Amino acid sequence: MADVQEHAMSCDSLVDIPSTGVTKSSTTIAFWQRQLGLAQVTKLRGNCWRKHGFCINTTNFFYPEEALLLFEKGFLLVTKTAGGSDYLTKQELYEYVLEVISLACYLTYARLKVIKWITHNGLKYDIFV
Repeated sequence: MADVQEHAMSCDSLVDIPSTGVTKSSTTIAFWQRQLGLAQVTKLRGNCWRKHGFCINTTNFFYPEEALLLFEKGFLLVTKTAGGSDYLTKQELYEYVLEVISLACYLTYARLKVIKWITHNGLKYDIFV
């Protein structure tokens, strides 16, 4: 648990993620599907869905690294349950994401996105809803 907190605090200095002036009314909301390791979108706002995530049967999902990066930028709020109003903290979201991918994977993804390289997610999910 202490390692996750250290990583969450040190990641800000490892990857310079520009902050935005996004308001809560323009923020996408998702809940963390722990059994899938994905963020399922419940309220889609803005246009972050154009370059991130995927859709299955009209349900939008974000990959873990995408969810964390969008959260860091202020474009995404993540709840613990569907329809809930109990938002995850930065530390909690890091804990959930690091159960699915490594910190090195996230930092690499974040760095490539920040310098505007085209990145493709290498994870494959066989999800049929």
